[in-house]
Amino acid sequence: MRVLVTGGSGRLGQQVLHELVGHGHEVVNADRRPPGAAGLGPYREVELSDVGHVAGALSGCDAVVHLGAIPTANSHPNEVVFGNNTRATFAVLQAAAMLGIRRAVLGFEVLNITSADSLSDVPTEELMRRYCPDVQLRGRIVGSGSAWSTEKARRLLGYTPRHSWRGE
Repeated sequence: MRVLVTGGSGRLGQQVLHELVGHGHEVVNADRRPPGAAGLGPYREVELSDVGHVAGALSGCDAVVHLGAIPTANSHPNEVVFGNNTRATFAVLQAAAMLGIRRAVLGFEVLNITSADSLSDVPTEELMRRYCPDVQLRGRIVGSGSAWSTEKARRLLGYTPRHSWRGE
């Protein structure tokens, strides 16, 4: 399977690229910045808020793993982080839908509607079905749980969440 990974030049993105290649998949790294010396697969410089730009990078792919985002809320004003990450996620899912790509993974903490720490009282699964109806969910998402398991990311990738609003 050929998989586009947005944010593939970041720490998590590099780990995901390695994992996918290790399982026999072809990968495309879509990011604003080029990968380090150990880049895997082709690199595409992509503006994630531009549906057409994302669609060009997704062309020929079978799936997308969307990790491209401003990763920490304290690096920019909240409205900048939310606006950037929401626009990017919309563009990625819209481009995938336009191209008939039905396999999409949304990275944890990237979009508030898939965050375990969401302030929304609407369950994540309902929000996904309402706003991303073409995305196939492969399993149930309970309550405000994440579409990407933080625990699985911790176990497989050594990810440690940092939540400045909780003092961690």
